[in-house]
Amino acid sequence: MNHAHFIIPSETEEHEVFPKPKDYLYWKPLMSYFLKHSDTVEFQCWMDEQAVVREVESTVKDGERSVDGSMVIVKTAITHEIEAYIVNQFVSAEGKLKWFSVFLSREDRPCFHGEHWGTEFTAFNYSKEDMAFVQSVVPSDTQFIDW
Repeated sequence: MNHAHFIIPSETEEHEVFPKPKDYLYWKPLMSYFLKHSDTVEFQCWMDEQAVVREVESTVKDGERSVDGSMVIVKTAITHEIEAYIVNQFVSAEGKLKWFSVFLSREDRPCFHGEHWGTEFTAFNYSKEDMAFVQSVVPSDTQFIDW
């Protein structure tokens, strides 16, 4: 099995914890690609990001909500509406990715994880074609770790 973790180059402003890449041009093609291989999504948001939590909860009609420490987790089946939300409405008014983590799975097995506000990703059981696609859409200085 091939798994890869990759890190998008980003900067963190002074006194901030939010990593911000140069741009999010990679997000839409990357998520569109892996959503096709998935049947479930799990959004993870920090509890203090109330506007985002409310938005996720109002978008997800039939999902499971849980709290783990200071993280709000909303899990749901992927529908056309959810897919459109992930690929078209991912940036906040402040120009930041909305969700701390987005986990995609199929039949309860992980497929693809986007974490740390879209700056770190893990692809599970990927093919050479999958990785060629990933490398074609992420910044050229993205770091890759295979295992």
